[in-house]
Amino acid sequence: MVPAGIALVLVAALMASSVTAAEPGEASHSQEMDGGVPNDVGGEPNDVMGNATEVETSQSVNATLSSGSDADWYAVNATSGDSLIAELALRTNDSDQSIKVELFRPTGERIAEYTEDQMHGPQYVAGNGPFGEQELGVAADVAEGNRTYYVRVTESQWAETDENASSPYTLSVRSSDLDRYDPNENSSVASTLSVGDSVNATAASYDHDVYAVDVEGGENVTVSVRETGESGSAFSSMLAVTTNASADVATNPEDGGSGHRTTGSTFVLSPDENETYYLVYAEADDNAALLGTENYTLTVEDGQSSDGDDVPLC
Repeated sequence: MVPAGIALVLVAALMASSVTAAEPGEASHSQEMDGGVPNDVGGEPNDVMGNATEVETSQSVNATLSSGSDADWYAVNATSGDSLIAELALRTNDSDQSIKVELFRPTGERIAEYTEDQMHGPQYVAGNGPFGEQELGVAADVAEGNRTYYVRVTESQWAETDENASSPYTLSVRSSDLDRYDPNENSSVASTLSVGDSVNATAASYDHDVYAVDVEGGENVTVSVRETGESGSAFSSMLAVTTNASADVATNPEDGGSGHRTTGSTFVLSPDENETYYLVYAEADDNAALLGTENYTLTVEDGQSSDGDDVPLC
């Protein structure tokens, strides 16, 4: 069966200097911070990833970037399949200030799940952006294993303040469960489906749901997807069907690479020989709101639908 999935979310807002964490059924608590680090630690050692300050999900951190060259790193332990979301908001009325929140894998690789807001530009920026003021900066991903992810808060390239100007902010971290099929972000961890299966799952703009189905030569199999509801800001998703198992195709359904890729709601799979197809359900709109989610039903049925598009092989 497919491993259980979860979702992790990070939220950053520019505000005061405290840490707030609340377990279910417990009162929240605060801890004063100095440059993003508890005062009893001393100094500000979290300027690099190796000295990141540990935070828990459902925890808020109020801290300050001391200058334009300062960086604050935070470490979050993620559960495989959870969505990870970080939101950043300025706690000042200075329209020239601008900071950003970024998410990194344990290897130090930056996670580039950043969509463009239609009016303001990159969604990871809080404050002054390329096209105006942005209230929140957001970074998000689905954890692909039980591991530590990192969050970095720095001044953005659109800041118009003095290099020595400080920037107070609030970083909030939260996690949520998308569906039991995550993490199935690419073809190497695709959820296996059989003819006759029906999947009820949840998609997010930072999520890629990849399924694999084997079809015998000479068979006709119909694959269809139906959206069943949205939560939060709407976004435009699409189903891509391909026989190319390359990571580029599996994680970027808009880029067919050297393989065949088609989009729509109903497809007919009719290979001459035994073939594995990859079904990729993901966000199709670069201007989507990053925190929106969408429920959908994906079915794999025996036979040929008159409404389906034929999927040719490469």
